[in-house]
Amino acid sequence: MIYPAERALRLEKITIQDLLPGEKVILAEVPTENRGDLDLWTDLKNNFPERIILVNRLSNDKIEYTTMNSDRKEAFLTDPNDLKAIFNGDRFLIDITALRHSVWAPLIKYVRTQDKDTRVLYVEPKEYKDHPNPSSDTKFDLTTHFESSLPLAGFSQLLGPEDENKCLFVTMLGFEGSRPLRLLSEIDPIPTVVPVIGVPGFELEYPTYAVTCNKTLLMNASHQSELRYAKANCPFEAYNVLKDIQRDFPGYYMYIAPVGTKPHALGVILYTIDNPLNTEILYDHPVGKKGRTAGRTIINIYHIKKIK
Repeated sequence: MIYPAERALRLEKITIQDLLPGEKVILAEVPTENRGDLDLWTDLKNNFPERIILVNRLSNDKIEYTTMNSDRKEAFLTDPNDLKAIFNGDRFLIDITALRHSVWAPLIKYVRTQDKDTRVLYVEPKEYKDHPNPSSDTKFDLTTHFESSLPLAGFSQLLGPEDENKCLFVTMLGFEGSRPLRLLSEIDPIPTVVPVIGVPGFELEYPTYAVTCNKTLLMNASHQSELRYAKANCPFEAYNVLKDIQRDFPGYYMYIAPVGTKPHALGVILYTIDNPLNTEILYDHPVGKKGRTAGRTIINIYHIKKIK
């Protein structure tokens, strides 16, 4: 599947006119960053509450949700019946800016498998908070701790690779170089490493930061595979890069680490949903620090409904 460019919109501001007819919005009930609290969401809450669904994470596989005019309910992210109750409508816009991967990835899987007409919104930050003690593998102060390496709900792989010598570790590169190294250490034997970097980045200097923070991984991987590139704010380029990697390594099993930008992670999720037999997501469930970003810039909207 190749996505055309018109599948992605870039806006400086979003208004109710940018929503599709009948489109309901799913977003974090309590955003931890100010870029997740758009003026439009306040407008909808006040004037069109029936179009808002607020989500709060309870655990890696359970959420609670509410519309502005209904009682709070709980839902297991692996239960299709629970998710069906959330997606009661024809069109949805999921704002993943302030949602954790463990919440939005299962929601994306449900709408994808049900072929729901869905768009995904992501707001780019204006800046990241500098780390008080920067090191060789981190520049920004992004994470308090990592909860586990448990699979994302609905993405468990029971069988694994048929041939352990024909495996890839495809990792999106972010600003925390310890993350892909830690996930790679869980695979035995160590597979061929294929790094993917966001170029161009949200800002001109960000790809350089990502390379610097992942220097150890890249030094070890340099003799195995070339660095791949996908625009940092485009899930569709990330999707197509994964497709290219699979073409270049036919018959290989792909462990994929979505530890770079959230748009790249969306591309990983979409690709894994579409290619379940030869892919497996490795994730470490970071808990983000409050105030890890400041301000907002571009609002990205991605139309993820399958192209017929």
